[in-house]
Amino acid sequence: MYEPLKFADWLIIGAYFVITTAIGLYFSKKIKHGATLTEYFVAGRKMTWWLAGTSIVATSFAADTPLVISGWIRTLGLQRNWFWWGGIMGMMLCAFFYARLWRRARIITDVEFVELRYKGAPAAILRGFHASYRALIQNTLVLSWVTLAATKIMEIVLDLPTIVFLKNFTFRLVQTGTDITLWATQNGIDVHSIFFSLDEKMFGIILCVSTTLLYCIFSGLWGVVATDFFQFLCAMTGCIILAVIVLIEAGGPAKWSRVQ
Repeated sequence: MYEPLKFADWLIIGAYFVITTAIGLYFSKKIKHGATLTEYFVAGRKMTWWLAGTSIVATSFAADTPLVISGWIRTLGLQRNWFWWGGIMGMMLCAFFYARLWRRARIITDVEFVELRYKGAPAAILRGFHASYRALIQNTLVLSWVTLAATKIMEIVLDLPTIVFLKNFTFRLVQTGTDITLWATQNGIDVHSIFFSLDEKMFGIILCVSTTLLYCIFSGLWGVVATDFFQFLCAMTGCIILAVIVLIEAGGPAKWSRVQ
């Protein structure tokens, strides 16, 4: 049965945001005034392999990952994981072979390779198309489904209130799901004095996105990778604890072996 979050729960959530922001801003000192693009976007090419690798894994371990993997295994079995396990060979080639060539090319983005490999106006056009497609279409779709997954999690786990902003520069906290018009009438508030309302989903999205933008803008790749490492430790620890709890609640492996 669902229980509302207690003060200790909110304290942990708040501590997570504070620590994440602090880590990101701590590494902002590496991005000093006059820092080069290389320092900002590729950490001056001084990133250690294990930290960069953890960041890559953490990036793929987004809010949507536990949901989609659980759904695949529940509906189609363990074999459905070959949908992404199939990329193992490509990733190994990138890590142990192409990474050396990439570093030797001294480029920052993958689209730069287009004009390094090809020449002239066609290469510039291809680079522009590639950059536009990745930035405006592919990344937009990815961020959309990750954000959608995050809102689904927040809707179930968090008990955030709806924030109602009034035109007199004040605000009220209302339980999510409440009819704002009915609430205003019952509390003697003129409906026309309501500027706009912010439900729990939008509030959560704004909080998460603004926090991420804060340390990304000020610290570049160093801050992104460092916070990825911390977030990955939190996510893996939570998933392992949850898996153990679920296994115990389900009766343990011995019970299921007897059923099968």
